[in-house]
Amino acid sequence: MKLRYGLVSIRSIILIPISFLIITGYKKITTEELSTIPKERIGIDGRYTESGLATRISKSLREDEILIALDYDNNVHIAQSGRKIILKGTVTDKYTLERVVNIARAEKGVKEVNAEQIIILQESKNLSLE
Repeated sequence: MKLRYGLVSIRSIILIPISFLIITGYKKITTEELSTIPKERIGIDGRYTESGLATRISKSLREDEILIALDYDNNVHIAQSGRKIILKGTVTDKYTLERVVNIARAEKGVKEVNAEQIIILQESKNLSLE
């Protein structure tokens, strides 16, 4: 398929459905029409990668302001099996684990998050105001 600046050439009619073409031979197509990459395989830059979800989640964790404020040490490994995310490693407390899991669940394309292999280093202490 010949692609230049978002235009598809009429010469590629065999590769694209007829509905994409107009009489002049060119039609702008959207990213959605052009893309056939499954959501779980789309990387940070929008290109295909086997670990697209894991990469995007890792980036989200590094940039999350709440985790930054909690001094999140990024000791969580993120594995991906299709649309399932498997979290492994250590976190400092239960609140940090909940935040990591919620960020992972919020990523587009995630079907399931498994955090059974996360070790919590210390139990959160109940803070009370006296």
